[in-house]
Amino acid sequence: MPCSPLRQVRLRDFRCFQEEQVATLAPLTLLVGDNSTGKSSFLAATRAVRRTAFGSGDAGFNDPPYRLGAFSEIAHAAHSRQSRARSFQLGFSYEVESVSVEVETTFECDQGVSLPAATSWRAAECWIRQRVLDGAIGEVSFGLDSELYWGDPTNGVGRDIFAPAICNAIERTLHTDAHLSAFGPLVAHFDAEGRSTAPYASAAVREGPQRTYDPKDGSSDPSDVLGRLTDSHPESIGRIEAFGRASGLFDEVELAALGDWDGAPHQVLVRKYGSRRKGLKRNLIDVGFGVSQVLPVLIEMFRPDSPDLFLLQQPEVHLHPSAQAALGTLFGQAAAEGRQLLVETHSDHLLDRVRMDVRDGRNGLAPEDVSVLFFEREDLAVRIHSLGFDRNGNVLNAPIGYRQFFMDETRRSVGL
Repeated sequence: MPCSPLRQVRLRDFRCFQEEQVATLAPLTLLVGDNSTGKSSFLAATRAVRRTAFGSGDAGFNDPPYRLGAFSEIAHAAHSRQSRARSFQLGFSYEVESVSVEVETTFECDQGVSLPAATSWRAAECWIRQRVLDGAIGEVSFGLDSELYWGDPTNGVGRDIFAPAICNAIERTLHTDAHLSAFGPLVAHFDAEGRSTAPYASAAVREGPQRTYDPKDGSSDPSDVLGRLTDSHPESIGRIEAFGRASGLFDEVELAALGDWDGAPHQVLVRKYGSRRKGLKRNLIDVGFGVSQVLPVLIEMFRPDSPDLFLLQQPEVHLHPSAQAALGTLFGQAAAEGRQLLVETHSDHLLDRVRMDVRDGRNGLAPEDVSVLFFEREDLAVRIHSLGFDRNGNVLNAPIGYRQFFMDETRRSVGL
């Protein structure tokens, strides 16, 4: 995997998060809580800070599927526009060479746009700091907490050569093997810039199905990726169909060309089996809407060169509870295979399936492989609670408000 899993994400003065919030992540992290408590904003923040730390100065706050707006909509406002924060901070940590690397970026307003103004990297007592001046990297410095400070060895370098410049500066400046070894994890981080794949981010409601697709070079629509998998990776199609059967959504999926020439239009067809015979192949647009909504996620997850990080908003939308539960098992399998998934969900069926799979030892999913982030509103801000499971599938560290609605509904249902 190009990048080790993220272990923590930190936010301060970002959207509905005022005080610093530290969220613990795992290979599979489920985001739960009421509407408008910042779950989708958290996914956008995760993508943004990862992009700024791995080779891109563009945080992408308004790139699909997120639309966070200008700085005035992103920086936290406690009571009014006059109380809006003048900057906000996003950070994360992950492991490099078994050492925790912590990254934090401060964003400020530049002509109404949220742009990274400063970024810091730390591994144990080693640190690197960078400021952005007039849109270009400047004032880069690094050092050790216990040693003298080294300053500005790469002052004024362009963003496109920042990573090799800082690596070369560290190697030139350090005088002992011990110091060079201490900086090893940070050098490895910058060496990885550009090699970390972009996360896959999906919206709660994806584009609807088309009756006919026209091939487009570089297209990312489901039919285009499905065609590439059909031609070169039939085992991926087999895994997609296995999920279709497990979820009850479909038994077969295929791409059908509407001509025998290169570039001919094509259709996505699915088939459901009966108890004694196979049903007709039907166009994607002629079956339940849930099939077309979940299919892009399945295709992306099962292609051999899939990203290492998935940011999914309510992938269970339009699915029957049995299919929602099947998604829980699928995500556990993907996490056990080395991918990292952050899944915003309102589905108790999905959450309970993950909990039971942990309890029953399915898919090699251990309690430490799953994190549950509970987003709870506190007045005009939101607090993130990091929860987990024990080996019996019980939720750990749950605050009083967690699942309170469901408990109240159960009491009413049984007449208590």
